[in-house]
Amino acid sequence: MYNRKGYVRISKMEKLFVGLDECLISFPRSNRILIKPNFAMGLPADSGATTSLDTLKLIIKILRNRGFDNKIAIGEAAGVDTENMFKVLKVREIFSEMRIDILNFEKCQRRNVKIDSAFNMQQFSVPEPIFDYDLIINVPKMKTHEQTTVSLGMKNFFAFFSYAERRAAHLTDLHSSIADMCSYIMSIKPIITVIDGSVAMDGPKGPLHGRPLKLDAAIVGHNLITVDRAAVRWMGGNPDKIKYLSLLPYNNYDKEEEYFNHPTFDFPTHTSIRSTLNGWKENTFSKHAEWKYPEKCTLCGVCERVCPMECIKISSGKVLVDKSKCVGCLCCTELCPNAAIVSKQKFGWLFESTAGLRKIYHETLNRKAFKNFDHLKDGTYKAKSI
Repeated sequence: MYNRKGYVRISKMEKLFVGLDECLISFPRSNRILIKPNFAMGLPADSGATTSLDTLKLIIKILRNRGFDNKIAIGEAAGVDTENMFKVLKVREIFSEMRIDILNFEKCQRRNVKIDSAFNMQQFSVPEPIFDYDLIINVPKMKTHEQTTVSLGMKNFFAFFSYAERRAAHLTDLHSSIADMCSYIMSIKPIITVIDGSVAMDGPKGPLHGRPLKLDAAIVGHNLITVDRAAVRWMGGNPDKIKYLSLLPYNNYDKEEEYFNHPTFDFPTHTSIRSTLNGWKENTFSKHAEWKYPEKCTLCGVCERVCPMECIKISSGKVLVDKSKCVGCLCCTELCPNAAIVSKQKFGWLFESTAGLRKIYHETLNRKAFKNFDHLKDGTYKAKSI
C-alpha cells in the first residue's frame, strides 16, 4: 500500500505539505481519516505538552486541498476528564466549525482484542470508532518523558488503552505495553505519523512540566517506529537505548532532511542509567511520589483518582502518600496538572548533583553549535530566520 515504507521527512512546519503529500500519494481520496493528537491534560500548545491546534488546522487544510474530504475526525482520550480537556482547549468549538467530528474515546464503546505475540498485554480493549476509519494520522507532540525518555508517535497510541489498562501497564511493563498496542494498531490500519515540533518539550520533567523549545519543526513518515527512531536521533538521542523502540521491526530510513539548526535535547537521565542497572541497583535508585509543592496544589484529586495502588489520599487540605504502598509507577506525577506532586529518587542527590553541570553542558553546546537560536529568559529557544 505504501509508496516508500521507510520514508521520513524532517522539515520546517511550513514545508509539512511536502512530506505529507509523499505519504498520502497511495491513498484513495475517499478514505475516511482519523486524526489522533496528544492533548495532555488540556495544557496549552506553547507549553510543549500538547499538539498545536494550528498544526491540526494545517493538516486538515492540506488534506482538503488534496481532495480528502469524505470524513475527517479528531479523537482523543486524555489522562483524566477528556470532555473538560476539549472544553479548555476549545476543541469542539474550533473544529466543529470546520466540519470535523470530535470523538471522546473515554466515553465510546470499546472492542476487546487479543494478540498472540504480546510482550506484556495479550488481551486489551481499543476504542470502537477507530474501526470506522480507513487511515490514522498520528499527530504526537515532540517531547521528553520521565519514564520512557521520549513521548512521540508510539507513546501517543497509549491513549487507546482504557484507564484501567493504562494503570496496569504502568504497574507491569510500560514499554512492552506501548509496543503491544502499536503492534495491534499497525496490523489493522495504515498510519501516517506527523510529529509536531512547533514547540517541543525538553528536560527531565516531561511530558507535562519540562522546558518548551520553539523549533517550528515537523517530522512526517509512514512507518510508526521508523519515524520515532529518526526523531530521537534528530533530537540528539539513541533510539537503541529506548526499550519500546527496539521491540518491533522497523524499516531503515529513507530520509529527506531539510537542514536547519536546533538544540540538542536534554533527555531524562535516569532512564538510560536505570536500564543498565540490575537487581539491587535498580531498587536502590527506584522512585516514589512525593507531595513536594503544596503551594501549587489545588486539591483537584487527579493524583488520588489515577493511583492504581490507592496509596494517595486527600485529607484536611493535604495530599498524603503512603510510601509503603507506592510502587513507583508515577501515574500521579505524570498527570498532576500543576506539578505539585513529583517523583523522588532514592539517593537522588547522586543525580541532582549533576543537574547544574548537565544544564551548563547543554546550554554551552547549544550556544556553540546552534548559533541561529536565541536562548530566551523563559527557557525556550526561538529560531532566527534562515
